[in-house]
Amino acid sequence: MKTNFTLFFTLFFFITNSIFGQNLLNIHDPNQWSPEQGQQGTITSATISIQPQGTYMDVSMYLTISDQGTSFWADLLEVVLDFNLPEGAIVYDSWLWMMDDTTIVKADVLDILSATQNYEDIVDRNMDPSLLYRKDNGTYQIRIFPLEPGNDRRIKISYLAPAIWSDSEVSCGLPLHILQTSAFPLSDLQLITFPNETWTNPTILGGENHIFTEIVHPEYGEALVTNISGDLFQKNLQFAVDSPIQDEQVFVHKLVDGSDKFYQMVYNPPSITNESDPSNILFLLDHQSYNTNINPEELINEVKKNMEVFIEPQDQWNILYSSANGVNQLSDQWLEGSAESLSTNLSALPPTLDNDSHLIQILEDGINFIKEHEGNGDIVLTCNSSSLPWNYNIDFLLELIGTDDIRIHIINYQSSGFYYENVWQGPDFYTYSNQRIFTELTLHTGGTLHGSLEGSTSLWSSIPSALRNIKRSNDVFELQTSLSDGFTYQKFNPAFYGQSQGYGLPIMEVGKFTGSGDLEIEFSGIGDTSFIFDVVTVTESEMVSADSLTREIWTGHKIREMEAYVSNTGDQQEIVELSKTERVLSEYTAFLALDLEQGAEPCFNCWDFDEIIISNTDLEEEKPENINIQIFPNPFTNFVTISFELTDQNQNLSDLNQIEFEIHDRFGRLIYHKNIENFSSGNNYQVVWDGSTNLGEKVPSGIYYLTLKTEKNLQTSAISLVR
Repeated sequence: MKTNFTLFFTLFFFITNSIFGQNLLNIHDPNQWSPEQGQQGTITSATISIQPQGTYMDVSMYLTISDQGTSFWADLLEVVLDFNLPEGAIVYDSWLWMMDDTTIVKADVLDILSATQNYEDIVDRNMDPSLLYRKDNGTYQIRIFPLEPGNDRRIKISYLAPAIWSDSEVSCGLPLHILQTSAFPLSDLQLITFPNETWTNPTILGGENHIFTEIVHPEYGEALVTNISGDLFQKNLQFAVDSPIQDEQVFVHKLVDGSDKFYQMVYNPPSITNESDPSNILFLLDHQSYNTNINPEELINEVKKNMEVFIEPQDQWNILYSSANGVNQLSDQWLEGSAESLSTNLSALPPTLDNDSHLIQILEDGINFIKEHEGNGDIVLTCNSSSLPWNYNIDFLLELIGTDDIRIHIINYQSSGFYYENVWQGPDFYTYSNQRIFTELTLHTGGTLHGSLEGSTSLWSSIPSALRNIKRSNDVFELQTSLSDGFTYQKFNPAFYGQSQGYGLPIMEVGKFTGSGDLEIEFSGIGDTSFIFDVVTVTESEMVSADSLTREIWTGHKIREMEAYVSNTGDQQEIVELSKTERVLSEYTAFLALDLEQGAEPCFNCWDFDEIIISNTDLEEEKPENINIQIFPNPFTNFVTISFELTDQNQNLSDLNQIEFEIHDRFGRLIYHKNIENFSSGNNYQVVWDGSTNLGEKVPSGIYYLTLKTEKNLQTSAISLVR
């Protein structure tokens, strides 16, 4: 049934999504309408599971949130977590632990109208929901109710993050900026990954050596675990595995999911000589310690690392930085972009920054430096200062620039000191004192603005993003894929971190295909003095079987494409239906987890790392049947035999009228079911499953969950399918 929600979107986004995103954990009394009545909450524990999935990585955050450190008189509180995810992230799941902390509910995907109306009604009725949605600037918010003072609530948010590929490794940044929203610092983080023949040698980049310990989970199988100290959360830590294209030129993931067929491809193009135009880049560093949780020593190291990556021999560069003595400059002239010059001069920088902001002065000095040295260049201001007066007029700086070609790019890494702006007319919003000034300055000079309120994930992603905009490549190339006995279609090129955009980095493609056979790749490109044509064939046997998340990766790109061309409510409804069917969050949908009393069903196959959670709350007073389950082989490729019999240590055996035999995938979707009638105690029953649905469609490789339900009991086991 179609829903006309044009008016609702106008009101909802005007009121709610105008509260721009930042990483902020807020506990408040829902009877107080304004977020400025809230107080900072605490994350008491965190676990992150992460696993490569081709062009993306599968990341799940398990967070336990409390009101520790707050002071409220209310009996029931609400949790509001605003957070940023990497550009291009695809959110595909959300779980909520009920108040008893023994039952998990998997959230449903609803249109925002239904989700928010249900949530607000429930908050009034003091029940138990969570609401997760994407805001208009690409950031996210999850709301959880109720939180009883002195207690905590647990949630899981799952998303796909774009992976960074190279010849040697595939990596992904850890969402440590979200953990830093806690009022009381988290002592450590548990990180989990799983051994895989394709993705080998997991490691943590950017910090101390972390050793992964192999354990065997009783239900989920082998896992690799390490702990990351809270002292390292200020660093740019990345999870990485060895790249499967170290010795190859191309990697292909293939998923056959019933009648739908998907693929992911990573192609490493040949080297082409294509020298970019020279750039003049001036870094300005201005720091105030009270306005951020970023360590200035780590900031200096990150600036150095990125300059060594992006500055080329034909470029010129320099650095100005605020100190206790005013504004210092690394050199009074442009410095060469050679590797030797970078190494020598960057080593002359101080190891850290003083806690002294001279924001107006460093901007004036930076503009004057460029005007006195050739009159053109890009300024990259990296700061977290809130020292400018609210009514500061940028006309002076624009007049100082005059007709010279000077662009100002600003990286604002302020992570505290936001305030809630109440407006008499129009929406209220979060802001910081320099936001208007920074916005106008970058807009009028043709620069770019990066920051938490602007949707940037973190300082660590903002620095390379700003430099990438300055050093944007004009490479000319074309890539075509085809199938020897079929064809590819509805293709997307994930273009994050500069990938798929130039010769120096891998080119990625996510698409659908029909037919079968070898994948043929044709690449052509133009360099300064040469033309290159390359043809690569990947045989079916060389393609790696993909997890079912490849479907979600493709769907995420499809939804983003559809969102870019919305012109009416019919377009919106089409996105809503795709989002609900595939459980991939869109601009027009939300994840809503309801209370069991409202008809929500417990997620029997959802797993906690410590134990499988099963709801038997209403049956504790009875003596449930015990069903002995045996699965062989597990993992399996062609067939698996599930044997089970009814046993009871108290010899209180009773025949059962019916057992429901069900198999679900990792998203909770029912794959296969069978009703077993008149099951007699002591009898051994066998079911042979060939990895197909009830309609005969083959399911892809992955973890599946067997559930046996009786009137008084429920038991679950994990089954691994490897094709």
